[in-house]
Amino acid sequence: MLKEAPARQGFLEPEQFRLLRQELPERLRPLATLAYYTAMRAGELKQLRWEAVDLEADTLRLHAGGENKR
Repeated sequence: MLKEAPARQGFLEPEQFRLLRQELPERLRPLATLAYYTAMRAGELKQLRWEAVDLEADTLRLHAGGENKR
């Protein structure tokens, strides 16, 4: 059997996140919000491309294996 990674720690409750978000510079708030609601890591967020975003359908398409990279 494979050894399991330790459970993640340090999650924020919604009210805690709201307070933290208010303290961030305006330019970082959308990125922080996306990270909070999707649980994406910084490296995953940095690799996103506009082609993966469909604002009309309110969707974000993620592909296995880093297909969002250019």
